[in-house]
Amino acid sequence: GGQTTSEYRIMVEYINPNIKPMLGSENFTIGENKYITGINGYPFTKAAFMEKLTVSDGTYEIYGPDGETVLADTANIGTGTVVKLYDRYGEVSDTYTVVIYGDVSGDGIMDALDMLMIQKYLQKMLTLGEVNQIGADVSRDGIIDALDMLMIQKHLTFTEVIKEGL
Repeated sequence: GGQTTSEYRIMVEYINPNIKPMLGSENFTIGENKYITGINGYPFTKAAFMEKLTVSDGTYEIYGPDGETVLADTANIGTGTVVKLYDRYGEVSDTYTVVIYGDVSGDGIMDALDMLMIQKYLQKMLTLGEVNQIGADVSRDGIIDALDMLMIQKHLTFTEVIKEGL
């Protein structure tokens, strides 16, 4: 019988193990402190939020504040939302946390509930986690006080709009 020869071309891609995935956004601030801020025009659903994020050399997923529950596409992004960045091998490379100033509750909406939470926190009737405390410091003066409640109130009555950028 006759012999058949076939030519194969094998492509070998070298993956540099030192390349870390990078999370980026033209709309939000991704700080070295691993907080994502500057979220204006909320409430943002997970799907709308993802449209504003870019990733290179990896993938990411968005979780609730527990860092375990994957958010549904229709769920709101709020203070405490966790963004996990994965490398090409599926390992967690970085973890980021969303902070929306004035959204103390983490529901992605600034409302009377957030004012009430600050009030209860000031009366020592409520404990806030670290990221929720950052969200409660609307004035960004390092102190959670009545001024922060007033700023939310002014925002809700359209007297003054809280700027989310740093």
